[in-house]
Amino acid sequence: MNRDSFYGKPFTSELIFKNKVARLLWNWVWIFLFRPSPRVAFTWRRILLRLFGASISADARIYPDVKVYAPWNLEMHRGSILGDGVNCYNVDRVVFEEESNVTHYTFICTAGHDINSPSRDLVTAPVRFCVGSWVFGYAIILPGVEIGRGAIVASGSVVTKSVSDYHVVGGNPAVKIKDRARVDELE
Repeated sequence: MNRDSFYGKPFTSELIFKNKVARLLWNWVWIFLFRPSPRVAFTWRRILLRLFGASISADARIYPDVKVYAPWNLEMHRGSILGDGVNCYNVDRVVFEEESNVTHYTFICTAGHDINSPSRDLVTAPVRFCVGSWVFGYAIILPGVEIGRGAIVASGSVVTKSVSDYHVVGGNPAVKIKDRARVDELE
C-alpha cells in the first residue's frame, strides 16, 4: 500500500477523520459496555460488535476481554470463538470460518509498516482462520496469514506464513511439526 491510500481507499482527510471518530466511539463502547459485560453475555457482545459493522454468526462466542480494533473488519461464522484476552488488531479484514477457535492471549495482526519506505508506509493484509482451525494461547498471527482447514497452531508460536490444511505448526517462526489426523466433522 502506498502513502496515497488508507486502508485500501483513496487517502483523504475526511476518511481519516471518520475512521478516527468510529474507533473513538468503539473504544468507549468497549470500555463501558463490552469489557465489563458478564462472561456469559455472548449475545450482548455480538450485538455491540454488529452495531459497529461486524458480521457475526448467532452462535459465535467472543469473550469480554477480547480487544477488537475495528469491528467493521471482523467476520465470524458459525461456532467460531475468540477466547480470553485475544487482541485482534484488524486494520484489515479478519475472517473466522465455521468452528475456528483462537484461544487465550493470541495476537492477530493485520497491519505493519514498509521498512523499505522512507516514510514507513502502512501496509495491511487480511488474516483468515479456515474451518476447524485452532490457534492455542499466546500465539502471534501476522498479516496475510491463512490458517488452513483443521490446522493447529501450538502455544506461543509466531506464524509468519500461511499454514496448510491439517498441519500442526509451532515455534518462532512456526514450522510444521506433523500432520493432523482428519476429523470426521471437518470433512
